[in-house]
Amino acid sequence: MKKNINSGALPQRVSAVISTLPDSSGVYLMKDAAGKIIYVGKALNLKNRVSTYFHAVKNLPVKTARLVSYVEDIEIIVTTNELEALILEASLIKKYHPRFNIDLKDDKKYPFIEVTTCENLPRICFSRKRASKKNRMFGPYPSSDFVRKIISLVRRYFRIRTCKDKIPKRIRPCLNYQLGKCSAPCCAMISQSDYHDAVRNAILFLEGHFSDVISSLKDDMEKESQKLNFERCASILKDIRAVEKIAGEQKVFFEKATDRDYIALYSSGNDIVFQLLMIREGKLIDKRHYIFSSLSEDADPAKMRAFFLYYYDDSPFIPAEIYVSSAVDDKDVLCQWLSMKACRAVSIRESARGDNRRLLMMASENARYNLSVARAVDMRDEKEAVLQELMAVLALSSVPNRIETYDISNISGKMAVGSMVVFSRGRPDRANYRRFKIKFKDTPDDFAMMREVLLRRFSITKKQDEWKKNYPDLIVIDGGKGQLSSAVEILSGLGIEIPVIGLAKKYEEIFFPENPDPLLLAKTSPPLNLLRHGRDEAHRFAITYHRKLRSISLKKEFEK
Repeated sequence: MKKNINSGALPQRVSAVISTLPDSSGVYLMKDAAGKIIYVGKALNLKNRVSTYFHAVKNLPVKTARLVSYVEDIEIIVTTNELEALILEASLIKKYHPRFNIDLKDDKKYPFIEVTTCENLPRICFSRKRASKKNRMFGPYPSSDFVRKIISLVRRYFRIRTCKDKIPKRIRPCLNYQLGKCSAPCCAMISQSDYHDAVRNAILFLEGHFSDVISSLKDDMEKESQKLNFERCASILKDIRAVEKIAGEQKVFFEKATDRDYIALYSSGNDIVFQLLMIREGKLIDKRHYIFSSLSEDADPAKMRAFFLYYYDDSPFIPAEIYVSSAVDDKDVLCQWLSMKACRAVSIRESARGDNRRLLMMASENARYNLSVARAVDMRDEKEAVLQELMAVLALSSVPNRIETYDISNISGKMAVGSMVVFSRGRPDRANYRRFKIKFKDTPDDFAMMREVLLRRFSITKKQDEWKKNYPDLIVIDGGKGQLSSAVEILSGLGIEIPVIGLAKKYEEIFFPENPDPLLLAKTSPPLNLLRHGRDEAHRFAITYHRKLRSISLKKEFEK
């Protein structure tokens, strides 16, 4: 229940908690009247931080004021330091998804690569779970196709098993061994130590440390050559060449073996996109983007901090340097947290020059581009849904992927013109728009003019234009029963069976042939908006042509 934030009266539980707040670091959980957690925050000093929410309420930002208006209770968890508070805060946000936190989540689970290091004979597999304490996880990756390609490469070069059985009981190897995609450790076709070396090299490969993989493979080849196992040497040499080829295809940015991440943030409306560029051993090995929808009013530093908690909490590798396009809240604490996870010093850099600045700009450009692509895809999906709904509303037998809308424009029958506007898959297809100069009628008879337009559009001649062969799935006539009847008469005479409807402008009524009662849809109905868009386009197209003819006529009269 929302309360008046300017009343000055705090709930009894809130007042009691504020009066007993400690001067230590910790996490605070704000709850509403139903006891639901609506915000989780951390503080170096709980007393100072929590008190600020309830002092000078009138001066609070809009979002914070809204939060305070719902708070009925506060729970406190004391920690020994701010780093512990940060870790606990991230965990609680993932667990409860409070409505007032920047909770970066989307409607899909990104794919991962999982190496089952907990098993005696590890295998590599596709996974969508974010974390595993027992196994090595790599990702998240932008698409499942990309993950499957990587797994295919690992199988080809390192011959790691993928079978689902923990330890398959086989007498002889399976087909994967014959195809060179598995070394068949289950049948002792390779020793356990050699197989574990292959797994270790595969992990290095997935981490992007190609030089370490090549060095390890060369050591293995040296050992095999000493044993005079030349067949095995040839196989290892083939693997070395393959890894060298992949490493050589990576774009080099730094001469030194540098490991860095570059993160750019771009937001537009409720959409937030984070673009990640991964530099390993001085080479750009991967770029990934993550798009989220958020109603949060927080500034970019808070959003960037939220992404760090989201991405690096489960990341299998954390580079020594991370460059960001905007400031990050709690940077020092985040550096401590990352350093603890990486077991070495990790720094976050908010300013960059030279190649580092160029890479951040590249990340920013990619972020903007990826958001535009995602929106285009969403729009396409949205249009497909509207067409499906339109099919159901009009009781059509198929989805109206091509809709043709017709309109007539004239002044007392003079200089009459007709227009045909085409919508393909819910979008204007301007290349297929057509206009008609009415030839046989010079009196105000819209019905006859519509008949002429349709007759010229659908009549079949020996020199038929190519555009006439592409029939629509639905015809929309601007007008009521009269205009619709004229259209049906012409199409029936030509033997053409295409669904036809009339759209009357005054009340946005939809008329059907042989049905006296029109269909009325809600003004905000997406199918009606699509039909109305086509009708308005046809009217605009016809008016534009009519005005052009009038202008030409007036010019000729003036020249006389």
